[in-house]
Amino acid sequence: MIEAALATIDDVGLYRASSNEIARRAGLTWGVIQRQFGSREALLLAAFESEWTKLIEMAHSPIIGDTIEERVRCFHQILRSHYSRSEYYTGIQIVSNLRKDPKTSAAALELIETMTTRSAGFLSGLRERVLPDHPNGPELTSLIFFAIRDFHIGTHVEAAMNLAEVYERRRADHASEEEVLINGLIDIAQRQSETSQEN
Repeated sequence: MIEAALATIDDVGLYRASSNEIARRAGLTWGVIQRQFGSREALLLAAFESEWTKLIEMAHSPIIGDTIEERVRCFHQILRSHYSRSEYYTGIQIVSNLRKDPKTSAAALELIETMTTRSAGFLSGLRERVLPDHPNGPELTSLIFFAIRDFHIGTHVEAAMNLAEVYERRRADHASEEEVLINGLIDIAQRQSETSQEN
């Protein structure tokens, strides 16, 4: 049922993902889903929670590598695999809608706030493992995190806003742009590390 909700929202958007369409894709009646979750809000919240657990799993991924370059590239692959997923953006649609909807229950809003706060802590832990011995570790890994994450979010937004043929022409550029970004971040980290060692 949760997978059907996520798939429906991904395909047609949150506002067109009716209860009946979600039920149809799940191969059930809305009555069956309603007995399980109680309301559309509860189903959407469960779908967001499902996506939130993926974020927590990602935040517990091991950072592998002996060198700065290896760890930054490992970090990049972890973020890329998570933030390139369409389900991530479906989760954003859900939580954004629930937060803005005046009919959303206080309990649902409190749960969203709790999950969002906890995920920030988990992501901080992931970032800290990228450059644990670097003199500017926290600041630099935050820069690396946001640069990589925002690159993939921007790529997704570009895909959503452009015609398919326009995006296909741009897709070839993304790999080279991504490599330039990663190499630039690695270079910044290595230079700062060398400067601190000299001092």
